[in-house]
Amino acid sequence: MKEAVTGQLFFFAASMGFGACLFFVYDILRGFRRIFVHHSFQTAVEDVIFWILVGISSFRFLCWYNQGELRGFFFLGLFLGTAVYYGCISQWVLDATVFLFSQIQRIGSRVHKILHSPAARIKINLKWKLKKEKKHVKMALKKGNKRGDTREEQKKI
Repeated sequence: MKEAVTGQLFFFAASMGFGACLFFVYDILRGFRRIFVHHSFQTAVEDVIFWILVGISSFRFLCWYNQGELRGFFFLGLFLGTAVYYGCISQWVLDATVFLFSQIQRIGSRVHKILHSPAARIKINLKWKLKKEKKHVKMALKKGNKRGDTREEQKKI
């Protein structure tokens, strides 16, 4: 009898820890969304993926710890674990993930700027040269025949 009670207490504590872990992952997702702006469709897709992963991990948790049995104190443990996590450390984790993702965004924008700058110059130079060539082709077409020959070359023929 004593072993059954301790096993159930361990399962309850593990479900509290599992609920805290699920909220930790959701805090990471919240931090990601605060830095990288999403459209509503992208947010919906992320939520669906998150909840599918929560469902799969909850099923695996139940199979691992309780032979797949749904018990009321599993849900109570999830709720209490998320509530304790939210009340104690959620804001710190959220602030840390926002800081981390903002640093990643800052580094990514610097790398983009470094890589984009030469490519932009090449594009501008190429565009300028193509405009210049287009001008020469138009002038040649106005002066000469359709092939782009000049009048002097036509006289030789």
